Amino acid sequence: MALYRTALLRCKDADVGGTLVHRYRYAKKLRLGKRSTAYGGYKPLTDEKKMYLFAKVSEKFLQLDPRSKRSRLIEYTKLVIEGIENGDTILETEAIKSLADVYLKRGKDTKDTTCLTKATALYNTALARCEEFQGKVALIHRLKYTARIRESTRIQKGIFIKDSNTLAFYNMTHGATIQLALKERGGRKK
Repeated sequence: MALYRTALLRCKDADVGGTLVHRYRYAKKLRLGKRSTAYGGYKPLTDEKKMYLFAKVSEKFLQLDPRSKRSRLIEYTKLVIEGIENGDTILETEAIKSLADVYLKRGKDTKDTTCLTKATALYNTALARCEEFQGKVALIHRLKYTARIRESTRIQKGIFIKDSNTLAFYNMTHGATIQLALKERGGRKK
């Protein structure tokens, strides 16, 4: 609070001064223990309410057609959007997890690292939105599993790293070095 008061005394701009006054008052409210009006109506969910929401979410997933692979991404995306619109974080998180599962399976089958990267990003997004401890543990397990698959895919493909000092490529799969033919111009190596 002292910082805001000092800044207010030295401030010459009216708009910045108004902002500083607002921040000073807000800091004073927080110091006195009064809650902001934005968080005043939050009530944690009871176990009964959570179970009802999980049942409702699982019912939505059961209604999806399991045979159509192409529309699965579209259906899961629609569920994510529905969860965002309705403020249903459980539906949103489960749909994001399912999207990531699709990309994980696709990346595992095709050895495509971009699909594995998408799966990792979606799992991280779901982890950020997840509120349940067991859900977080499961997501961390899925992230580690995706990392293991990505590493095995890199080993199978043979990833090469270029060393700019020696102009050599190092094969990360076998530890072999491939030297490039150096062109000489006027007796100098380039």
